[in-house]
Amino acid sequence: MLTLKHTVPNIGLVRFPLYPPADDLFALLQAKGEVSRLKQLRHVGVLESALPGISHSRWDFTVSMLYVASRIEVPGGNSQFKIGRAEFSSAIAAVQCAALLSNIGHLPGTFAVEKGVARYLWDVNRERPLGELRRLLDMTGPSYSVLDRLGEFVTDYLWSADYARVNRVLGLLKAAQWAVLDESPEHLKYVLEDFYRWLLLPDAAGNLPRWEKIHRLYELVRRLSYLNLDTSYCDAPVRVVITRLASDSDGLAIGDLERIIEVLSSYEHVVYWHLYHRPECRKIVAITASLVHQRLAEAKQPGELLRSWLVESDIGTVFDLLRLEQEDCLNRAVSITTRSHFVSIDGPLARLESELRRRVMRDDGCASILSYQLWFHEARIEPDEFTVDLYSRGNGTIALIGRFIAWVMQRLDYREKSSDDVYGLLCRQDVDGIYATLLAQAVPLLYQDVRLELSAWPLSRLGLFPGNDSVDQTRIWASSATLDTAFIKHIVRRKSKPSEPGLRSLQAELEGLVRLRNRLNREMQKSSRYERSVSRFLVLTASVRLTRDGERLMEFDGGIVKVNARTGAMTFYGLETKSSRSGEHAANSLERRLREKMGITTRATRLARNSAFVGLAWR
Repeated sequence: MLTLKHTVPNIGLVRFPLYPPADDLFALLQAKGEVSRLKQLRHVGVLESALPGISHSRWDFTVSMLYVASRIEVPGGNSQFKIGRAEFSSAIAAVQCAALLSNIGHLPGTFAVEKGVARYLWDVNRERPLGELRRLLDMTGPSYSVLDRLGEFVTDYLWSADYARVNRVLGLLKAAQWAVLDESPEHLKYVLEDFYRWLLLPDAAGNLPRWEKIHRLYELVRRLSYLNLDTSYCDAPVRVVITRLASDSDGLAIGDLERIIEVLSSYEHVVYWHLYHRPECRKIVAITASLVHQRLAEAKQPGELLRSWLVESDIGTVFDLLRLEQEDCLNRAVSITTRSHFVSIDGPLARLESELRRRVMRDDGCASILSYQLWFHEARIEPDEFTVDLYSRGNGTIALIGRFIAWVMQRLDYREKSSDDVYGLLCRQDVDGIYATLLAQAVPLLYQDVRLELSAWPLSRLGLFPGNDSVDQTRIWASSATLDTAFIKHIVRRKSKPSEPGLRSLQAELEGLVRLRNRLNREMQKSSRYERSVSRFLVLTASVRLTRDGERLMEFDGGIVKVNARTGAMTFYGLETKSSRSGEHAANSLERRLREKMGITTRATRLARNSAFVGLAWR
């Protein structure tokens, strides 16, 4: 048993034991130069430029994990046990081994650089990323058969989550490389081969004895250590003092900790957002990943470059380029963030980012997706979160937003099976905010200093979704060129009267929307096959207001937005309905107000005696 001494940020000078075989594993990391490297490796990597004051290293984080693990009291956790062929003196010893190994795969610049590596692997060999990594790192031959057995699990693991897992896979490959060398003691080879791979790839571990407890303990230690380092630099509205948990003289009772995980999980999300997902940090991650991907793609020997990064603590040239790109080149053009129980990113983020770069950005800039899954995910108290940013070398354009809307329809908007599909309605409500955000970002590009406001119609009170008043917050419904998805057909064809008096004007607006939809649907049926294939629609069951400096310029009684998925061009069809007592025709009213308020001279088209619409090209 070895006693380790270190000054842990926010805790101070600590002395604590490393239990066998963690003590021998620590000696191995020292001999391999990993301890020295981790002391130089910045904890937040390239984000230090946006987070002044954060200067701790990956070794500070590692020791924080080791210390917190040593403070936990696990009932019945002091007896010896085995995981595979690896022997441990206690459960705490196993968690300490996991802590020592968990950072060895980090590259200089940490997660932002690793995001670029993931993107490069996807572009080069999306079917066999593990094989590509082994080829790049020159890890071939029968001695690496353990990796062959894990190939399927590693591939699934790598592509099923964000770039945060790249460093773990790189660490697994590094550990496997050490394990086959005769220099490593046999009992440590078993830790490197059996225990570490099962820690990273729980699906490969099966139902090993004690495994679930060890994995849960490891996650608890990892999350508490992150909070310990991060809370001092976070301007969150509340403060949880993690250091008191770790400095309690009686140790940390695992039962007490598990009871407060629910609270700590929500707090962790606040800290995570204030530090790592703030706008300036997201931009640094996006630019760094793009630069790393470009550098690997252009390198004559990318494997040699990657191998050098695994033993270095600084990538000076990448950081120099990052500063130039931050100052002069890329600007955030479009951005969406959603926190949802029902809408999530489906598929490897590296693939989706590549798809966005090709189809939406047209290779002019870069795309970045960041996701966050709550620690205490089983409780479902807090929703998952993801942010998609598009960075352009110019300013945002209508075409870019239009293509992005089409991409959202394909990737995030779940197609409902019927108008009675409750889950489909919940998805619609969550994705509604994404469409509204994108349209709101488009309007100022068209009309200077003009803001878009959407006020949802009470569809349940209009008799469309009786008993489901939550749908009254849904303003936008997506459709393909047929305008015949189940919910839209339900909205425009359901012949029902309002359940409350005083809703006649809203009913008239709904009937006007029905006529507008029917007219556009007939036109699409007559259009060419190509136009039908690229056309998408957003049906707005809401009052559409255009304001400037708080003053209302225009208000439309609902409308429909047509989007060309290829070019991004959009056409807004704004609706006007008038009561039978009005002395002005709807078409005349639309034309007059557009001319007087917006300086737009155009012709309105009559739909019926009391309704008309105008088509505005958004390009």
